[in-house]
Amino acid sequence: MKKLFNILIICSILVVFLLSCKKESTKVSGIIVEPKNLILSAGDVVDLVYLVMPYKADNKSISFKSKDVSVATVSDKGIITAISEGETQIVVTTNEGNVNDEVFVRVLRGSTELDSITLLNLHKEGCIKNSESWNLTKPMHTWNGVGLNAKRRVLSFGTLVLQKTLDESLANLAFLQTLSIYGNSDSYYDSNDIIPKEIGMLYELHTLSIYYFYGKIPAEIGNLSKLKNLSIFSSQLEGIPVELGNLNNLKKLDFNWNFIIGNIPKELGKLEELELLTMYDCYLTGSIPKELGNLSNLKVLELRYNQITGNIPIELSKLSKLEVLRLNSNSLSGEIPPELGNLHNLSELNVRYNSLSGNIPQSLLDKFDKWSFCPQYGTNFENLDCDWW
Repeated sequence: MKKLFNILIICSILVVFLLSCKKESTKVSGIIVEPKNLILSAGDVVDLVYLVMPYKADNKSISFKSKDVSVATVSDKGIITAISEGETQIVVTTNEGNVNDEVFVRVLRGSTELDSITLLNLHKEGCIKNSESWNLTKPMHTWNGVGLNAKRRVLSFGTLVLQKTLDESLANLAFLQTLSIYGNSDSYYDSNDIIPKEIGMLYELHTLSIYYFYGKIPAEIGNLSKLKNLSIFSSQLEGIPVELGNLNNLKKLDFNWNFIIGNIPKELGKLEELELLTMYDCYLTGSIPKELGNLSNLKVLELRYNQITGNIPIELSKLSKLEVLRLNSNSLSGEIPPELGNLHNLSELNVRYNSLSGNIPQSLLDKFDKWSFCPQYGTNFENLDCDWW
């Protein structure tokens, strides 16, 4: 009996030992897929890279699914094939835990052949400056001013001059990164000189310059999420579209020597990456939106030579990186906010030719000479006499 009892004790100890040595399963906690964004042409093939976490997870099996197979498909090994123009998401899901991540895929229109045909048609119409030297019997990359990417899609081609109203073929140049476009300067404000809305389909644009146009700035420009520099000069425009507030990567917004019917939209205050905002000599009306105080990276704010009314918003004192502030030659009134004296990086200030009054903040008066403040229209400062003008 005692022997049997000892055997039972030993077996119990072995069972406890074996149970304690059993490997605990490691469950999936997440997944990361790269790249997160893909810009492709029809026919392109891309392999996705993924990482299931934690590294020691027992079941790392996953599945792939395209939300729109007419735009792009994906194999069970994560190979994406671009099918046709459009947008979709590729969803990658772990079989254990149902954890997922997504990849945004945009398939742009056109092809190398369509790019070439588009440039040839623009050349034929005389719409591209300096294209006279193009040798059309040689490859496109040898043409003067034409830049191509690794897929031989057009990145740049020189300056476009409208000789007629553009059709949708401009959007074939879907990988274009730089565009300078002129209205027909031979007939100023010609009926064809309307900014083409097809520009809003050039999703890869980084720099856009527009000269000698009239009418509306198309709202579609707000689709250019990669745009960093936007300039419009010497044009007659019906307002500034609020959609410009969608340009999250914009660093430079330069509207000068225009005739713009309307005011400054408050939506520009959403452009957190903006470093330069100049709108001078544009006949702008209304007030300075207080929302411009949200532009935390702004270094230059220039609104001179307009018809802007109201006070200088106190919110501009939040622009800690501001170096240049030019508000001269408007119809601003009231006092200069004393908080502007806290802008330690401010090196240039001009508020002349307004109707400002009250006290100039002493910190500004110590830093800038009287030419920054005087003259004022029909008013005077309490601590600086502008009457000597």
